[in-house]
Amino acid sequence: MKAVLLRIGIDTGCGGIHGSLFKDGSFEYVPIPDVTNGEGIDERRYGNTVGRFGCELVQYFPKPKQDR
Repeated sequence: MKAVLLRIGIDTGCGGIHGSLFKDGSFEYVPIPDVTNGEGIDERRYGNTVGRFGCELVQYFPKPKQDR
């Protein structure tokens, strides 16, 4: 048997948090930040992007990280 592990979405190595995982096994995809040389390439931000469950993605971050 072969297995492949892929880094998909935000994690502590890129973005600083673990992606959201809910009790029923579902998850919200929180993308890795699109940043080059400290500047964003994409106009989408966690505070202006709504996920599939209807929440702004910033709401999945711990409170201290939400302001950043």
